[in-house]
Amino acid sequence: EYMGTSSSIDRSAPLEIGLQRSTQVKRAADEILAEAKKPRIEDEECVRLDKERLAARLEGHKEGIVQTEQIRSLSEAMSVEKIAAIKAKIMAKKRATIKTDLDDDIT
Repeated sequence: EYMGTSSSIDRSAPLEIGLQRSTQVKRAADEILAEAKKPRIEDEECVRLDKERLAARLEGHKEGIVQTEQIRSLSEAMSVEKIAAIKAKIMAKKRATIKTDLDDDIT
């Protein structure tokens, strides 16, 4: 039944109806864009509040930041032997970690 109606449609008829509607839609979209470009007072207020919140958060983290005047050369703080011992310990730990990972993969 439904298929029978499609054969009665005049395919040569002009399709102007759709064109009229699309121009109206476009105009509405342009108006929305123009509206979006205008700065809103409440948006400016939100931006100001966000900036204040960010400043407060950064202020809170300041004590965690290393002060440059506290930085000393590592060789000043420790002997060369102590630095070498720490390096050796780190390297040994790395080697051990890699070995166990490989063993796990094999088994």
